Amino acid sequence: MLGRGSREDAIQKAMKEASSQTDVFINKCFPLELEILSVEVTSKKGDIEQVLISGGDEWGLRAKDQLTVVEPRAFTMPNGKTRNREIPVATLEVIEVQGEGFSLCKVLKGGLKERLRGKKAIKDGQKKLAAALEAGKTLVVSSKPQAN
Repeated sequence: MLGRGSREDAIQKAMKEASSQTDVFINKCFPLELEILSVEVTSKKGDIEQVLISGGDEWGLRAKDQLTVVEPRAFTMPNGKTRNREIPVATLEVIEVQGEGFSLCKVLKGGLKERLRGKKAIKDGQKKLAAALEAGKTLVVSSKPQAN
């Protein structure tokens, strides 16, 4: 027979698991789409190390959250239909949430090619991000995880 504490514990555990599963579902189906507002820190060599993004407390961002920077591209298929593809540019990690509208992030790495090269990944990712920003490309910061 369950005691009163056991029943309450079971209900709390079930609610916590349901909440966690709901968060995963929402992030997968409805990822955040934020913008890079500014480059905040660069290295002596000019590599981008930290950026400020639009989005903070109101979007549920927390320190250590990882986000993907993508370049959306539209392709016209042979049948004439247009399909959208998101090209990974960099991976960011939230360092500090600065109120409702801002978060400071560090650049972790670039796209798949850079990930395969190991330690050079961070530098290559910074250069890839810098080149995309300098070229005026439209970039989107997304909470949707990218496939490895």
